[in-house]
Amino acid sequence: MIKGFEFVETMEGYHYMPAVTAKKMDTCFTVKWGTENIKEVLNPKSNQFLMFQMAGILEIEGITEKTRTFGYLHLDYPHNRIQYMLQFKSAEQPPVNDYMFIGEKMNVKWWNLPFSHTTCYTTVINGADQLISRGVVFFKLKNLWPFLKSFKLYK
Repeated sequence: MIKGFEFVETMEGYHYMPAVTAKKMDTCFTVKWGTENIKEVLNPKSNQFLMFQMAGILEIEGITEKTRTFGYLHLDYPHNRIQYMLQFKSAEQPPVNDYMFIGEKMNVKWWNLPFSHTTCYTTVINGADQLISRGVVFFKLKNLWPFLKSFKLYK
């Protein structure tokens, strides 16, 4: 009996900080996502339906260097979207700000993976819900094989 699974996903792109500059700056994250309870996430009556825990490394130029992040991924196919919600701390030592990285793949069709699953529009807000950054990250073809190789089943 399969209890769960996991993948490691990398997305890369850019962002800009509207209050500071229109210059495009690099954004990248590598996260492990999945579940140890497949029954829970596949149960439409569960509040965890198609919700997967995530943890990994996030880098947003001008905001944070490679930092640990955690959150969840929601495969919201009924609403044609996939949402990434990642919490992280600022780069200052000690960290003085909490942030939320929000990513959304829109107009998602499960049968149209190469197009609707590769572009993710991003927003970063601080703990006071103020807009810090907007951007786009992409699932690049070079990351497909590592993504597929990372798949693990829990029995």
